[in-house]
Amino acid sequence: MACADREAVSPMGPRGVSRAGGGLSLLVGLWVGLARAGWVLPRPGMAGPGDQAVLLVGGFLGTLIGVERAVALDLPWAFLAPALSAAGGLALLAGLPR
Repeated sequence: MACADREAVSPMGPRGVSRAGGGLSLLVGLWVGLARAGWVLPRPGMAGPGDQAVLLVGGFLGTLIGVERAVALDLPWAFLAPALSAAGGLALLAGLPR
């Protein structure tokens, strides 16, 4: 089964979580970075100024690199690592304890 066929079967599986979590971590990380740079912006949810690096490195880059390697492996279970990285970024945004 080709990779595109598996995507059509379950769009909100580990790949969907990776896309949503990684993208949201990128956007909120950039938002917090602009606020730290002096822009007057409302605070995005539970993310504070100290969360910018965690969101961008762990939530976005960890997910992006994990997806890149999972695509190279072309195995369904390989997408669990980037999904968990994205879930960590989402957990930080949700305000779960660290």
